[in-house]
Amino acid sequence: MRNRGIILLVGVGGILGWNAIVRGQGDPLPSPSAPWLTGDLESRFQHVEKHLRGMDMTMVEVGYRYQELYWAGRDEDWEYAAYQLGKIEQSMANGIERRPARAESSRMMQAPVQLLRSVIEGKNPGNSKEPSPH
Repeated sequence: MRNRGIILLVGVGGILGWNAIVRGQGDPLPSPSAPWLTGDLESRFQHVEKHLRGMDMTMVEVGYRYQELYWAGRDEDWEYAAYQLGKIEQSMANGIERRPARAESSRMMQAPVQLLRSVIEGKNPGNSKEPSPH
């Protein structure tokens, strides 16, 4: 019975403490793995948002992933190609979530992504390789 009381007390204390942090009350300690992330919860979110930036960082990642996808297709490494295509889609979705005003212009990626998906699923490089000089 005594153990139940202690467990209940610790649980309620933890919930109340977490609730205070989430609502912005109290000043949580900075993370030892991210000492640059200081201040109250709102300022931490603003700082992280600044680092995430907008679609420009999304497009940097998409460019990198596209290069990796190209080489995966050339090597007919379909598993790696599927992985890179998934990362491209995830990066675009995250970018649109951060910058919803870019959703319309990002639709231009839908047709190429569908085509790439069918090439990967069919394990058919089609025109993904340069023509042979012979």
